[in-house]
Amino acid sequence: MSIHLSPLTIKDQVHLDQAIAYTCIGGKTPLRTWSFPQHYIWKDLFTFSWTDMDG
Repeated sequence: MSIHLSPLTIKDQVHLDQAIAYTCIGGKTPLRTWSFPQHYIWKDLFTFSWTDMDG
């Protein structure tokens, strides 16, 4: 099995927000650190990548 990692871009915000909401335990509001903006603002210092494992 080959996994393709995509670099995090602003175009990924909707998809990532949906994934975060889907994985939120008990339907509670996700932690702030799980939010897209908290990762995106650091994109110039850290490399963030993602993949969709279930879809």
